[in-house]
Amino acid sequence: MAWLACDTQWRVSVGFGGALWIGHDATACDVIFRRRGFADHLWEDLRVMEEAALPVLNSGDD
Repeated sequence: MAWLACDTQWRVSVGFGGALWIGHDATACDVIFRRRGFADHLWEDLRVMEEAALPVLNSGDD
């Protein structure tokens, strides 16, 4: 649920070469975590999922 709650908090750089997914906005995700009452230990889980998602998002496959 924490992953889905932060789904609109991605930082993306867009240029002539297309979009480059950078990662979650940590400050915004921290606010979401606190407001929704997610446990602090889930933050590391979110980072692991983010690390796994970035290569897929940046692969250029549509």
